Amino acid sequence: MTVQAYPIDEAVDLLSRIAPGTLDELRAQHPDAKRLLALGETAAAQNDDALPIRVEAVLSALGAAISSAGNSQEVVRARVKSARRMETAAQVMTLITSASVWSSVAWSQATVFKVITGLISVAVSILLFLAARRQSRASGKGSLIEAFLTFVPMKIDAEILHRDLTTWAKERFPIDGREKLVGEANALCRRILLGVDLLKLDV
Repeated sequence: MTVQAYPIDEAVDLLSRIAPGTLDELRAQHPDAKRLLALGETAAAQNDDALPIRVEAVLSALGAAISSAGNSQEVVRARVKSARRMETAAQVMTLITSASVWSSVAWSQATVFKVITGLISVAVSILLFLAARRQSRASGKGSLIEAFLTFVPMKIDAEILHRDLTTWAKERFPIDGREKLVGEANALCRRILLGVDLLKLDV
């Protein structure tokens, strides 16, 4: 019996980007599916025998995406906390400089005072620059937090599809319409591929 077999090209592409080792393992485990697991292969032959491999590939891609998103979440959290500390330090230094102005009249070395306040001002500027950089994306467009919030819904969709496909696989793929999940997963992989660049971080 033949069923609608959806392409998995986007899933394969995603694996090649974020989990190339997993893709290599799939190819080694399924040498007869060399063409199906090739980059850019969009063929969707009506072949029941290939269905388990298609599901395995999209499950691997979704799993890798979920793991990558989780790791990115930790990086974002650490960067935001670091940036907040820098911003707080800059604010404290600014307050110290402002308070020093009131006591500057007591200084006999006005030039020394100006040098010190100048250095503090430079340090504040550097801290604020580093804080902004810690929260930026490599593309320089928008904040890292905004990019991550764009990616979060895709992670949730990936978790739902991963769960549904896993259940279907455990039931040995009954032909009940759930084969379309492969197509949905492949389409989601395309969205994730576009979203991966949003989470590229500056060094």
